[in-house]
Formats: sequence, structure tokens, C-alpha cells
Amino acid sequence: MRVIALLQTAALPPVSQPAIIAVTIVYFAVVAAIGIWATRRTRTAQDFFVAGRKIGVFPLALAAMAATVSGFAFIGGPGFVYGAGVGALYLVLSASITTSMSAWVLAKRLRLLGEIRGLITIPDAIGARYRSPAAQGLAGVAIIIAVIGYMATNILALGLVIDAVFGTGLTAAIWLGMAITLGYSVAGGIVAGVYTDVFQGTLMALASVLVFLFALQVGGGGDGLAGISRTVSDADPLF
Repeated sequence: MRVIALLQTAALPPVSQPAIIAVTIVYFAVVAAIGIWATRRTRTAQDFFVAGRKIGVFPLALAAMAATVSGFAFIGGPGFVYGAGVGALYLVLSASITTSMSAWVLAKRLRLLGEIRGLITIPDAIGARYRSPAAQGLAGVAIIIAVIGYMATNILALGLVIDAVFGTGLTAAIWLGMAITLGYSVAGGIVAGVYTDVFQGTLMALASVLVFLFALQVGGGGDGLAGISRTVSDADPLF
């Protein structure tokens, strides 16, 4: 992208460096270890679908953040912001506000309803609330349609990263990434999903801070945002 060319003043390290490959291997090893640990903790349907209702607030919030931002925040999102400019803020701000409002209004009610009725899924809750199998089925279909599109973009993002690091080719990388994700999800259920997201959410938060500081230093020449603005203006006054 043109803005990257304008701001970049030093060559990025090649992804084939041993250190980068080693970090990637360690990452997948940690994910696999979490999946194995979660499998041993998962004994009932309640454990598989709702982690026995024992997930605390902090891991749940961190996992929700990681699942929400996911591949879009680091792969597709920057390209969208580059193309849309300041107008892209509507997506970031609206997602933050609506997610917080949903948790504030619905979280406790859903928790109580689930505990009293022994519910596991959102369609279960909708069916119980409206006493309608049709509403429950419609909710299930809607979730399936949404998840297919959402997971497809995230598997693609994971495949792009695997291909960039290991050079497997995009198709092979997508299949490999999908196999890893399905492996720990099917074996460990929501426990594996939550705690791999806690691990990945922590990495995302740290990486976001480091990338931001790196962009300020490299793009701004030590002068921060003012330096970045000056660099872009000098390189292309019409940008």
C-alpha cells in the first residue's frame, strides 16, 4: 500500500528468519498444549458448550475481545482503514459501543436464564424466552450463516500468515490452519476456545502497543504523529 511505502524507512526482516519461524512454532505449540489441557477438563456437555459455567470475568472479557477483533483487526482492518480513511471510525466506535451495551443489558439476564432452565446456546435462550421452537430454529440458522462467513475470513487470515512464514502456499496453509483450529475446538470445546483466545488476546494487545510504538519511531523519525504527517506530506503533498 502507498502509505506503507511513504512511511517505511528501513527494510522489514524477512519472514523466513529462524527467529520468526521459531516464534511461530512456539505459538502453535502453546495453542496445542492449551487444547490438550482443555480436553482433560472437558467431561460433560455443559463443560463442552459453556465450560461448566465457571469462566471468570477477566478471561471471558479477554477472550471476547480476541474473538471480536480477530483476523480483521490485523489483516483486513488496516487495509479497510487505508481505503476508507477517517470514515472507518464508524466501524470501530459502533462495535465498541454496541458490544458494551449488549453485555450491560443482556449478560446477567442470559446467565440467570441459562442457569434456571439449563440452557446451553443462544437459540436455546431465544426458544425458552418466546416459547417458540420456530424462533429457536431461526436463530440457529442465522448464527450458522453468520459464523460461516466470519470463520471463512479468519481462516483465510490465518492461512495468509502461515503461508508468509512457512511458504506452504495459500491453499495448504488454509487447510493446515483450519485443521489446527478444528482440532483444539472439537477436542476441548469452549474451554479450549476461551483459553486459546486469552493467550491470543494477550499477544494481540502486546503486539498492538509494540506496532504502534514502532510506527511512531520509524514513520515519524522520533517526532511521533507530527513526524508521520510531515513524512507523508513531503513524499506526496496530495496524499
